[in-house]
Amino acid sequence: MAAGRGALPVPQLVVDTIRRPDVRFVPLIDTGLRLTFGLVWPPERPSEDLMALVQATQEVLRR
Repeated sequence: MAAGRGALPVPQLVVDTIRRPDVRFVPLIDTGLRLTFGLVWPPERPSEDLMALVQATQEVLRR
């Protein structure tokens, strides 16, 4: 990416909000591509905001 070449899958939110003349978004339509994302955090002291994010993520994935 830093060399001006490369590809990176990004969520639709990024496509909808980033406007740069040097970046082009090309949709991947019906490729069968599956991506796995994960949330990680230090277990010592999860914050209230972090736990709200975890809960919201779980709710979205249940749909």
